[in-house]
Amino acid sequence: MDLPKLIGILGGWSVIITALAAWINKLSTERMLSKWRRDEQATAERLREELATNRSLLDIATKSHGSGQDILQRKRVDAVGKLWNETIDLRTRLSAAQ
Repeated sequence: MDLPKLIGILGGWSVIITALAAWINKLSTERMLSKWRRDEQATAERLREELATNRSLLDIATKSHGSGQDILQRKRVDAVGKLWNETIDLRTRLSAAQ
């Protein structure tokens, strides 16, 4: 076998092997990117769900706090009303005693 034919054969195989390696590399890269995108989308969806849950809990806590404040305000108003009525009653009794 002469040298030019051997170089041609080896060169041909080099081209074939290089092309095959490039194709396998491209395929594996596409698969990795596809998996990465799926994982990223799953993570983003999980974070959206957690955010929605946290927002709901915050809304519930805020409403609960607000209704608690309303109850306390009503109790304060009732207490001031009772105190005012007792003050008027005491004033009336003291003025009658004189």
